Amino acid sequence: MAGDHGSRRFVKVQWAIAFTLGLAAGTLSTTLFGITYTLWALAGCSAMAGAIGMFEWFGQKRLLGLRRQSQARKPERMNLTPPPSKTSKGNPPRRGQLHAITGRKAADPPSSGAS
Repeated sequence: MAGDHGSRRFVKVQWAIAFTLGLAAGTLSTTLFGITYTLWALAGCSAMAGAIGMFEWFGQKRLLGLRRQSQARKPERMNLTPPPSKTSKGNPPRRGQLHAITGRKAADPPSSGAS
């Protein structure tokens, strides 16, 4: 899904909806409970979310050095040498060389008349 532009748009829409709902909830909370209690509730929820995130982060087994090495490794090159072919006479023609230069003839050229 890395090249899927639709999922990226969907994530952007989710963030926009979350921001809008959070703004509405904050306004409602400020109206009902006052600014002081709203800020304390926001700080408490943020602290809990941060603690959970830290436990998840440090609880994972990660090998950062090996992961970076495997991503930076160059792919192996394929062997592009052609297989040996059967040659009837002498050296095989070089790449892009015409048959006329190598001395092979399919047939005599047509004659243009009496000479």
